[in-house]
This record gives sequence, C-alpha cells and structure tokens, in this order.
Amino acid sequence: MRRTPGNMRFANQVNEAARLAQAGNWRGSANAYRKLYQDSGKKFDGWFWSLSGYTSIFREEQATAHAEDIGFLDGLLKDRQGTPASHRALAGHTLGLVYWMAGDREKCVKCYESVLKLALTDSERGQYAMGPMYNATTEGALFDMSVSVVRDNLDKLIKSKDTREFFGNCGPA
Repeated sequence: MRRTPGNMRFANQVNEAARLAQAGNWRGSANAYRKLYQDSGKKFDGWFWSLSGYTSIFREEQATAHAEDIGFLDGLLKDRQGTPASHRALAGHTLGLVYWMAGDREKCVKCYESVLKLALTDSERGQYAMGPMYNATTEGALFDMSVSVVRDNLDKLIKSKDTREFFGNCGPA
C-alpha cells in the first residue's frame, strides 16, 4: 500500500479488521471491514480491498450475512451515483451467493443478471485500484474478475437441478 496521508489515516482500521479475523471473530471482522469501506471511500487505495475483505467473509461462509449486510450489498449493487462498477460487481457476486446459500435460487439469478448488465467506460477500466491481498491493479481487472465468476456461477446454476450439483459436496443440501 502506498504511504499516503489517506492510506495511513485508515491503517488502524485495517489492523483491527485483520486482528478480529485472525482471532476468529468473523462477525466483528466483517463489521470492521464494512466500517472501513464506508469511512474511507476514494481517499484510501484499499477501498476495493476493504470491500473484498468484508464480502469474502460471507462468500467463504465464515459468518452468515445479516439483514443489514444484505441491505448494504444490495445498495451497492444498485448504486449508480458513484460506486465503481467493480465494487457493484463484487457486491452482486457476493449477494448472489448469499441468496444461493439461503436456498433462494431466484434472487441469486437476479443478482447475477444485474452484475452482467454492468459496464465500465474505457477511462474507468484503466483506473488504478488495489485488489485483494494488496495487489496493485486496475478497476477493469477487478471488474472482470467478479464478472467472470458470476458468469461461471450462473452457467452452473442454470444447468444444475439442486444445490448439490452447484456446490458439489459442500453448501446447502
């Protein structure tokens, strides 16, 4: 992470979210990552990274998404007023999985279809971003990563008859 005043301002929040995860307090870590995301915005190179930390807790089933998590992710997915498309795609990818794991196939498909309708301008595609694990990348690469997973998941979802076919031996029965 670049040593800028904006980045250093959020260092304590980064450390707290990581500490909670390492201690196995996944709900606390999710809350800390979400607060970091909400507090930091574009002032922090790790803005996407903080969202990735937050959403990974639900995608990896470390904690169950609560109603406020679902509302937050849904709000990001639907926000057209400044949330980068890469963030919206990750929120939709995660929200789709949350719905799938809850047994709501229809809402899962709707989330995934919403992600596939998103687009980036050439200018947005080339913007600097920090991805998962502090990797310097572009908004376009982050967007493409989420969209690729959503396409794969939606394809599997459409071809499968039940959750075991989609998740294999893990996930809901």
